Amino acid sequence: MSLSNLMIKNEFRFNSGKIVLGIIFNIIGTGLMYLVFVYSLNKILPRIDYINLDKFMFSSIIGWLNAMLAVGLTSNYVFRYFKDSRGDYQRLAGTPISRVYIGFLARSLVVLIIHLIVSSLVLAALARYFQGFEQLLIFWAYALLALIFFIQVGIVIGMGRDQRTQFYWIFLIILPLFLMSGMIIPTHYYEGYLRHILMAFPSTVLIEGGRSILLKQPFNILNILYLLGLNIFLFIGALYFFKRKLQR
Repeated sequence: MSLSNLMIKNEFRFNSGKIVLGIIFNIIGTGLMYLVFVYSLNKILPRIDYINLDKFMFSSIIGWLNAMLAVGLTSNYVFRYFKDSRGDYQRLAGTPISRVYIGFLARSLVVLIIHLIVSSLVLAALARYFQGFEQLLIFWAYALLALIFFIQVGIVIGMGRDQRTQFYWIFLIILPLFLMSGMIIPTHYYEGYLRHILMAFPSTVLIEGGRSILLKQPFNILNILYLLGLNIFLFIGALYFFKRKLQR
């Protein structure tokens, strides 16, 4: 094994203890989200758009929970990577920057796949709602395409100089946007330009597109092309800034 291969392997190794701890928090968090958005709301609002609340909120909870994990975990890891001086361009010994960047993507994606599966199965058990394994696989594949985007958003946020910026972005920008992205109120209830703006958010595409898949409603194939385009655009832009950050 070459030096660069060994180094990349060590940089992106997994901590099984942290993964197990994350799964435990995932189960607790999914349960709390179910109590807030399904059980509690069901007391006053049993249906939205003539759909039972447990079915309507499934993609909302899974999309929000895993997107926040994607941004939060990735941004924190990238920030610590540069802060601990591991992000040293000279130390990479000629390793392609794209390989390091893809390493971050792959590492976060593996972790997110675990969280996506766990949260989906926990929520299905709590809500006693299971659309079928084939439909769930399609939803997971679609959700992962959107989560790659949010992982890259996490990488960009993690390159900031101040860790407080991560919290500002996550809790003051991304969280409110998710709440407006069809998570509770479908975007078609909004009027005018606001509705069109909200429908263009990646969070809306994830939640409402995922809901269409799970409920076997008409699905716009352009959602997939849109997410692919966003991922490619963000990959090119984030890779450029990632390289500049390493060279400083």
